Amino acid sequence: MIARISGKIKEKGSNFLLIDVGGLTYEVFLPVMVMLRLDENLKPDDRIDLITYHYLQSDPSRSIPVLIGFLNEIEKEFFQSFITVSGSE
Repeated sequence: MIARISGKIKEKGSNFLLIDVGGLTYEVFLPVMVMLRLDENLKPDDRIDLITYHYLQSDPSRSIPVLIGFLNEIEKEFFQSFITVSGSE
C-alpha cells in the first residue's frame, strides 16, 4: 500500500500529476478541489507531499493500480466516505 508520496512534479495534467520520486515517476490523480489548491501547497523546486489512497481498478481482463492524492487527511476521509455511498435508491 502506498500511503504517502513526496517528490518533484514532472508534469501537470488537468486531473493528474507525474511525480518523480528518486528516479521512479508515479502518476497520481487528484480531485478537482485538490488541483485548485495545488499551487499554494508547492514547496520550492516544484516539490509536493501528498497523502494517497491506493486501490486496484479491476475489469475482467486486467487490474490497474491507481493512486489518488490529497493535501490532508480530511480530504482523504471525505473521499473514502463519498465512494462508499450507493447511487441507487
